Amino acid sequence: MAQGEKLSVLNPMGCPPKITPKAMAPRLDSLDGKTVYLVDPRFDDSGLFLRQMQNWFAEHLPSVQTKLVEMNNVYTKDDPKTWDYQLIQNYIYPRATFGEEPYASKLKAAPDQMIRMFKPEEIHVIVVGGETNG
Repeated sequence: MAQGEKLSVLNPMGCPPKITPKAMAPRLDSLDGKTVYLVDPRFDDSGLFLRQMQNWFAEHLPSVQTKLVEMNNVYTKDDPKTWDYQLIQNYIYPRATFGEEPYASKLKAAPDQMIRMFKPEEIHVIVVGGETNG
């Protein structure tokens, strides 16, 4: 580059978008009677560490129930099966136990009974294309 020649550069910081901070969820007064899920991402010795945490809770906070959930995949891969389980346990099951419909009725179903996720009138499917459509 010749002396006096100008060089254009880009700012690596970019232009971050404006954000509006949100307040954190309020802390619980106590964990007494609550269930704490310890999710093992299967990273190095995370399972060993979480079992130690589970033992700590049992010794120091016996009124707190802990559940160790081991992911079905390593931490670098998505694990929909585990997340679906978390959705049921943390969102749907409590609503069912408090009598909220339609969840409460589904909770009463026999173990071998099929449960409809959607009403037939709520299902609208259109299939277009594909080799078999001619």
